[in-house]
Amino acid sequence: MTVDGAWLGVQRLAQKPHSTDVLEAAARRGVVWLDTADVYGPTPGDAERLLRPWAAQFRICTKVGLVRDGRAWRPDGRPGHLLDAAERSRERLGVGCLDLCLWHAPDPRTPVASSARALARVQQRGIARAVGVANLTAGQLREVAGHVSLAALQVEVSPVHHEAVRSGVIEVARALGIPVLAHRPFGGEKLAAKVLSTEAVAGVARRHGVSAAAVVLAWLRDLGMCPVPGPTRVEHVEDLLERLELDDVDRAALDEGTEAGVQLRLPRHERRPAGDGPEVVLIAGTPGAGKTRRVRAYPDHVRLNRDERGGTLDNLLRPLSEALGRGRSVVLDNTYPTRARRNAVVETAWRHQASVRCEWMDVADGDAERNVVIRILDLLGRLPEPDEIAALNRKNPSVLPPRALHRFRQQVEPPHEEEGYARLDVIPFARDPGEGHPAWLVDPVALERHPDLLRGAIADGARVLVLGFAPGADRARWIATTEARAAERGLEVVADVCTHPAGPPVCWCRKPLPGLAVVLARRAGADLDRATVLVSSSADRALAARLGARVLQRG
Repeated sequence: MTVDGAWLGVQRLAQKPHSTDVLEAAARRGVVWLDTADVYGPTPGDAERLLRPWAAQFRICTKVGLVRDGRAWRPDGRPGHLLDAAERSRERLGVGCLDLCLWHAPDPRTPVASSARALARVQQRGIARAVGVANLTAGQLREVAGHVSLAALQVEVSPVHHEAVRSGVIEVARALGIPVLAHRPFGGEKLAAKVLSTEAVAGVARRHGVSAAAVVLAWLRDLGMCPVPGPTRVEHVEDLLERLELDDVDRAALDEGTEAGVQLRLPRHERRPAGDGPEVVLIAGTPGAGKTRRVRAYPDHVRLNRDERGGTLDNLLRPLSEALGRGRSVVLDNTYPTRARRNAVVETAWRHQASVRCEWMDVADGDAERNVVIRILDLLGRLPEPDEIAALNRKNPSVLPPRALHRFRQQVEPPHEEEGYARLDVIPFARDPGEGHPAWLVDPVALERHPDLLRGAIADGARVLVLGFAPGADRARWIATTEARAAERGLEVVADVCTHPAGPPVCWCRKPLPGLAVVLARRAGADLDRATVLVSSSADRALAARLGARVLQRG
């Protein structure tokens, strides 16, 4: 299966009243491929139904693996869904076999290997002649390619959109011999006019007497990709077929200021400098991984940290460039979860002949959560209420919502040597030795069921921390009542409670998150590194796992 020839994307076309005129013009003028998806259209499936009468005149590529919930699109990479969706696409298009079926986007809830094997079955069962993927990371592409032969990778690439270039996925596709389809080649509906009116594009267009759109498409083809524009007017179909050949003058003008032009012309190993300039140390990892502490190892480096300076990670690139221009070495301690984010630092450093060393902070989830809570308590002196976390986070990124670490884990790409580092080190997290009494973490029911056991622990020097969950309760009254009930049994305890609603966690204080444990340990002078959890529920057991605590099971 070859993906050569002119392509026309139909996502926006499916919602236009004159779509038939555009398709007739495309067929007349030799467009080869139509690109669609089972979710395109005013309602899902409409775009494929629109193309049914044209299936004999074009090759059709359709994508599966997304579903629409109202206005929201979400991935569904379950094997059963991918197989059923591909079969339904074949039926809507009215063909015996799909020309090309792409997996639309990875699903964080489904292992990549499971979706990849389902994609292979789509081809094995004759539902599609060839299969491919879209919107994957470099690592995911490698994993999928280990299960199925891929005919194409589709990603967004334009003069203004460079995430796929920075991510390295295009380089991996090239190494594996997988053709690359570049969708939204003009930057999308909102940016197209700006892209097409830039002096570089307009200048090449005037020089050759062609449209600006034809210039951008020629530039992408010159970079080894097959562009997939989505014209919605008949007069723009001709741009798809213009075979403009660029020369070195054109390339220099169009490449300037674009990541695709810079990074795809020369392989990474040929662009890598000798490294005789200053040094950049990139300390990356999950929030709460110990990056700030690690910075102390580089007292002579200029520190660039987004939490301190505000703004985005890209806002750090200018001060990075300025410091390197002065010959100063730099240390950056930010999350940098993806290869694309780290690539921006690497490329900036290379432009100054600086080498880049990456240190990846390896931390267990529980340790990271505990560190985030400690940082919040150091800043605020308390755990924030759910309805104030977002506002606090805007003022200080260190005040993270409880699902922030989960989102980080979903998007994270651990660094790899091929990103261009002079050195890559994995730094295991190690907590400084704690001080204080041993801690016993218990549910309120343990006060009634196991008073003798708890009195023995207290006699041995432990502090008993009572962690409750009582949605809607009066917190102060709950604490006073619980501590008084314990005192009646001869138990000196410290207690606290999460009073927030059940459901997905919106606070740091509900078990198994470690918020209350940290708060109570501070209040009681207890050391959570010497903790025992008296298990009364699955939440207790999960909390013990997060803390690395000893588990004690009693009936």
